[in-house]
Amino acid sequence: MPTAQRNPGKSSSRRRWIGWGVLVVALLGSAWFATEGLTAAGLTGIHGTFTVKECTEEAGTRKNPHTNEFDCEGTFRPDDGSTVDDGVSLYAFSTDYDAGTKLPAQHVDGGMVGAMTSGYLLANEDGISGNFLKAFLCLLCIPVLLFCRLTGFGTDGVSIQLFRESWRATKGTRTRTIVVTTLAVVLFCAIEGSNILAMVLPGLV
Repeated sequence: MPTAQRNPGKSSSRRRWIGWGVLVVALLGSAWFATEGLTAAGLTGIHGTFTVKECTEEAGTRKNPHTNEFDCEGTFRPDDGSTVDDGVSLYAFSTDYDAGTKLPAQHVDGGMVGAMTSGYLLANEDGISGNFLKAFLCLLCIPVLLFCRLTGFGTDGVSIQLFRESWRATKGTRTRTIVVTTLAVVLFCAIEGSNILAMVLPGLV
């Protein structure tokens, strides 16, 4: 009985499509978090003030049973004098704000952030740095994909042993320089760049 023959061309094409798919998802995720970061900096959306009416404590998750979060209800009053919204809900605060506390916030009408949230986000440095950190971390797939593309890693399967052999084979080559440099740039942007953006962007408003 004849055995089925593998089609190397078909497998290679499938891996390329998977690689492109991973890259597209990573870029979309990065764009999403970057947009949230810009909104938290006050560069997008309608500027205003969120006044807390009441905050409710939510129990910690199974993974973090000692980490409680607070959901807050309140009123958003835009700086431009447009319609006031008395039914705003904001979630996952680490602080239990007292009633009457006023916090800078943004209203996003439509767009990427507005479609995926209640349309309201707090404007603060933690929101800027946190979201840009996530945006840059999404790009960590780029050095991985570069390594696979330049070395052919994954062509004959994926294992720790094959990875070690492929990595050793790049010693002293341009491939290792490209991969390591790209990884270093992404990590620097994630660790330091997000904090720098948190300090600089609010001053642009």
